[in-house]
Parts: sequence; C-alpha cells; structure tokens
Amino acid sequence: MKLQACALCDCITTLVDSHIIPEFVYRNARVYNEDHTFTAFRIDCDGHGEILGDRRNGIYEKLLCEKCESKLAGLDDYAAKAMWGGTRLGFSHGELGSTVHGIDYRRMKLFELSLLWRIAVSQRIEFDNIRLLTGHERKLRHALQTTSPLRQNDYGCALVYLINPPTVPIERAILGDQFRNQGQKCVRLVMAGFLWIFVVAAGLRYFKGSQFFLHENGTRTIPKYSSVQLIDWLASSDLIEQDAKHAE
Repeated sequence: MKLQACALCDCITTLVDSHIIPEFVYRNARVYNEDHTFTAFRIDCDGHGEILGDRRNGIYEKLLCEKCESKLAGLDDYAAKAMWGGTRLGFSHGELGSTVHGIDYRRMKLFELSLLWRIAVSQRIEFDNIRLLTGHERKLRHALQTTSPLRQNDYGCALVYLINPPTVPIERAILGDQFRNQGQKCVRLVMAGFLWIFVVAAGLRYFKGSQFFLHENGTRTIPKYSSVQLIDWLASSDLIEQDAKHAE
C-alpha cells in the first residue's frame, strides 16, 4: 500500500481518487457520451481547440486523503444543487444577464477556490498549462484548510454562459488554459457550456468583468455571450496577451 502526502493537509496516508473536475459536472450537464466518456480539449485565445482525446469516468488522480476529499465533496454537492437544482434560489433578468439571488456565499466561494486550486495543482495533462505561483497556491490551500471563503475580489470568478460555442463541442468538453488580462493573470476553464474566468489576485481593486463575480450578498449575474461576442468583449479589455506557462 503506497503512502503519499495529501496535497491539501500534507498528512502521509493512502490517497484516494480525487476528481479534479467534480463528478456533478459530467453527470448533470450531460458531458458524458453514451459510453460514459467525454472529450478533453485545450483552447487558445482565438477559440481554436486542440483535441486531447476521450476520457472515461472523468478527470481524477491520487491527490487527497479521504478526509480532505470528503471536505471538497461537500462543496461540490452544494455547487451542484445551486447550479442544477436542489436548493432554493431567486432569479431576475437585466441588461447584463440573469442574476441569481440567495446563493450561500461561503460554500459557493469555497467551491470556486477549490476548483481553481485543484486544476492548478493537478498533474494531469489536461491542465499542465495551468500553474500558480507558490504564494497563490498557499493562499488558496489555507482558505480551503480553514474553510475561509475570502472576499469577493480575492480570486474572483466570472461565470459566463456560452451560446454558439467556438469551433469545439463545448457542451461535451472540459478544457482550460491561462492568460493575462488588464495586467492580471487569469485562468480560464470551459466546462458544461459555461466559461469560468478566475482572476489570480487577492484584494483586487478593479477588474473589468468583476460585476460577474459571486458577491458576498449571495448574488451573481451570469451574462450570455456567443463566441464572437465574448472574444470582442475580452479583446476590448486587452485580453489577447497570451500567458506563458510559468509567468507571474
């Protein structure tokens, strides 16, 4: 029996198979094909995808101990209910998009932090182009260890609903990369028809798009963009500055 260090708590134990992308994404968003596989991609700023191949039963690795896996699974469970039904939420509609009310900020924010942390520390090839500086990884890990959700502008995540996905079948894809926008390092994750843009910064004062972060009052506005509209909007804020793998 192989003993290894848990990536979250550092205890030496037998690690379990930990999903890097939570299982509910594949199940609830119909990412799986009929044979229980899905297609993994990489994508660049112009929307061109590189097919990495089919994956069976999700993307997972020996990453966490049983206790830490259970802790993150609880966050995954809440996020699944918030996104696909199972908890009571309110909705309103405006010029920017649909606004969701009644989100449990602590649990949803911790889920977002865990998602960013998992794809950053993963050794899977699907995410080998995403790496964080040690200081950022430590802050995220400490937040998860202490169940402290941080403030809304700390590692904020903008969630965008994609319509007319670009060049690859996004509704059945999992893909991610990193780039720079407005001088800030960002991590982009596309899964289940949504674009998740994480801004890798703590105490961010201003960022175009921060209106789409999860707010501490439990609200989140989710805009809808086609691939062309999204690229135009991102380009208007100087997005097309591709980040190198280990850039700050």
